[in-house]
Amino acid sequence: MNFDCDNVCFSFPESWIVSKYDEWAFYKKQFQKILNGQKAVDLLTLNQKTLWLIELKDYRHFPRTKLMDLDKEIALKIRDTLSGLLSASFNANLLEEKNMACQFKNAEKIRIGLQIEQPKTNSKLFPRFFDIANLKLKLKSLLKAIDPHILVVDSQKNQDKAGWKIL
Repeated sequence: MNFDCDNVCFSFPESWIVSKYDEWAFYKKQFQKILNGQKAVDLLTLNQKTLWLIELKDYRHFPRTKLMDLDKEIALKIRDTLSGLLSASFNANLLEEKNMACQFKNAEKIRIGLQIEQPKTNSKLFPRFFDIANLKLKLKSLLKAIDPHILVVDSQKNQDKAGWKIL
C-alpha cells in the first residue's frame, strides 16, 4: 500500500494499518489546543501487534531552520503523540478515530522510526547535516524507556531494516 506523507511516498505491506495522526480531527480540534500546542509524529502504523511511530524529515531540498535540536524535537513529538493516542481512545469525537486509537493503544510493542532524507552528496547549498549513527545514539538516550532499539533510516542506506520503503 502506498501512502503519501509530506510529498514523500511510503510503501507499506498491505497488512499494515497506516494513519497520519496529525490530520485526525481529534488532534487538530481537541488535543492540539492543550497548553501551547501539542506535537505529533507524521505516521502511526500497526504491524501485527507492533505500533510504529514514524517521523519523516526531508532535507533534500530545504535545510533545517529550527533552533531546537532534532533529537529533542522528535522526543517531544513521541511523548505528545503517545499521550494524544491515549486520550483519543477515550475522548475522540469521531468513532473511526476512537476505534483506531484503541487499536494502536492495544499494541504489545512500541517502535520508533525516523525516516530522514538528506541530499545524496554534500554541498554548500544542500549540506548533509546529520550523521545517522550519532542521531540514533542521541534519540536512544532520550527515548530508551519507550523503544531501546530506535530505527533511523534513509532511502540511501539502512532502508532494508525498516518494514516500509520510500518510493
